[in-house]
Amino acid sequence: MPMGPLIVDGAAWIIVLTVLLLELSRLTRRGRHVRWHATGLLVLITGLLASALAEQRGWPPRHLHVVQLITLLAILTGIAFLAVGIWVQASARHSSCTQPRD
Repeated sequence: MPMGPLIVDGAAWIIVLTVLLLELSRLTRRGRHVRWHATGLLVLITGLLASALAEQRGWPPRHLHVVQLITLLAILTGIAFLAVGIWVQASARHSSCTQPRD
């Protein structure tokens, strides 16, 4: 396996972690949905990065099977966080649209 995917996954992980830390420290205020999206992406990319690293290092198939199961759980968890972020964003937009204007 070439090193390209590992580098891209690692760079994406660092970028998403930076966005999440800036949002949690309240240096940027983009909304609650960004926290959910960043957390979901961080979990998802962490699983993919662990799986790619295990394959790159040539782990035996019995170890790769366990890593792939954990990666699948991480992907599903990340997708769930992303879905919650979409729901939070949609509900925030809905509540701002239904508020009476002065």
